[in-house]
Amino acid sequence: MAAPGRPSTAPFALLALAAFAAAGCVAPLHPFKWTVPAVGQPMIESAYAVDRAMSPHRSFTRPAEPVDARPLREQAREMADDLRARFLADDGKLFLYQRPPALGDMCIWQGVYTAMASLQYAWDRSPQSLEYAEKAFDGLAMMLRPGLPVARGVLPAGLARDGQDPFTYSSGGYQWKEDASIDSASGWVFGMVLAERLLPSRRERARAALQRFTDDLIANGFRLKNGDGSPTRFGNMGAGLLSPPPGVLLSLAVLSQCARRADTPRCAELLRGFTRKRQDLWASYASAPIPGRHMSSNHNMAFLSLSAALLSEDSPRRWRMYARGMIRLAETTENRANSFWIYLTYWTLEQRPDLMNRLSGDRRLARWATRRPALLSLAKKPMQEFEFPACKAAYETLNSVRPDLEFVWNTFGHTKTVAQPLPVWQRPAADFIWQRNPYLLDDWQGHRTSPAREFTGLDFLLAYYLGLHLGGINPFE
Repeated sequence: MAAPGRPSTAPFALLALAAFAAAGCVAPLHPFKWTVPAVGQPMIESAYAVDRAMSPHRSFTRPAEPVDARPLREQAREMADDLRARFLADDGKLFLYQRPPALGDMCIWQGVYTAMASLQYAWDRSPQSLEYAEKAFDGLAMMLRPGLPVARGVLPAGLARDGQDPFTYSSGGYQWKEDASIDSASGWVFGMVLAERLLPSRRERARAALQRFTDDLIANGFRLKNGDGSPTRFGNMGAGLLSPPPGVLLSLAVLSQCARRADTPRCAELLRGFTRKRQDLWASYASAPIPGRHMSSNHNMAFLSLSAALLSEDSPRRWRMYARGMIRLAETTENRANSFWIYLTYWTLEQRPDLMNRLSGDRRLARWATRRPALLSLAKKPMQEFEFPACKAAYETLNSVRPDLEFVWNTFGHTKTVAQPLPVWQRPAADFIWQRNPYLLDDWQGHRTSPAREFTGLDFLLAYYLGLHLGGINPFE
């Protein structure tokens, strides 16, 4: 019997599990072309529908709750100055996402930083922004390893290391970190594709880097590998029955980039092989929710991969497939009011007005386009709720004991949560706020008098420049 105030999960759990199990078991049978569209696709869509119906989280209707009254441009300037003063190494080329330096998956954040710097330069065209963007690109290019697609990180040989995921390859005064993952590749490809598009001074080098990444990926059987030839733990990017969709998306993205060149027929042939197995459709479901539970970091990786795939794609059929997938994920996570995901979806789609116009009869794309003003307004709310630098210092946060909050119960697991996302300044500090659960109540227990870590304002800056490009943020406010 359900506890008072908590709904029973039994009837809904059975429905959710049935839908999701069917989606997981049937959809991957993509070699039989009828299976995914005829059976798997409706089942995956039902998992999305069940999640929406069962979620305790409601539409974001509260007003923004700012504590920093300064214009967003002034907040952005302070965060950019702090980032460049304290979080760059090797003459500004390498990005350190926290202090004291944690040298985990540096590659994904180097790519995200390169994307932000490229967007900033595309916005203001200043010599200073160009210098920062070029150095960020140069650092991202350093993530390539001889004979291997990417490393998990790279550092000057003399910089302190955290002892995790050993640095096993050194050359020319640098050391490369093992165990690159699909997360690493998602940031790398995303950053490199945006640099190719937005940074003319590095365009040819970006194309060469993408070609090298693709060649090495093909040579290694679409697997990320360590220096000794062993596969990394989470590096399967090939076509297969249970291949992770973001990894497949990234392979499709770089193959499409490569296939644009007349002298690379092998890429076009491999791309056709992926699509014959319906891997493009499978990949478009880049991050499905488990009903009642969302993996925010997986969603974030999916948005990076979908954006890279859309920006690399020339086929209207595949572009429509990926566009629908990105919109589907954005709609599924809409209640989170995730500024970065909303802005990135609109910005990515609007980079191809020719295909948007050609596909104007698609109802999902048309509905998304008509909702643009409302969703850009929604995305702006969290941008007004940063309190820098306080919200970027990892102090103990215990929202679960606050008497002023109205709590609801998550149907799955009977966990206490809130119906709407907490204001950004009330959330636990995070390296990249957009990939963290906006309903998370507590974190950093025990760190009461000094922060465990300090993070950058990269999350704010990336969303800020996307918002400027879209007109969702006024540059004078």
